[in-house]
Amino acid sequence: MKNKYQRLNRKEKKQVVKDYINESEKNKNYYSTLKRMFLFGLLGLIYGVVMMVITFITPEGSVWHTSNWDYIVNSIVIIFTVFILVKHSSIKTAVLNNYLINKKDNKSKKK
Repeated sequence: MKNKYQRLNRKEKKQVVKDYINESEKNKNYYSTLKRMFLFGLLGLIYGVVMMVITFITPEGSVWHTSNWDYIVNSIVIIFTVFILVKHSSIKTAVLNNYLINKKDNKSKKK
């Protein structure tokens, strides 16, 4: 089932994010934490993929000799960062959806 945030178009979503950030300092700090979470996930994913590629293309007898642990660690990093990116998306959607619902409730109570 779609929620209120998912029904908005791109411009409306950007406006909701701006409104959410400008409403209070707590919201601004929370949203910056979400941005850091996204950057951590993205950089971790890039690092994991690059290291996995290096592990695959490194010849067996080279100075950069790789072991099975390299494959395991790189796979764990990739899985963990994909999980972080998915959770970031769901947390962001839930927070902004709650903000929209509360905003609508507050408007209807004022009338």
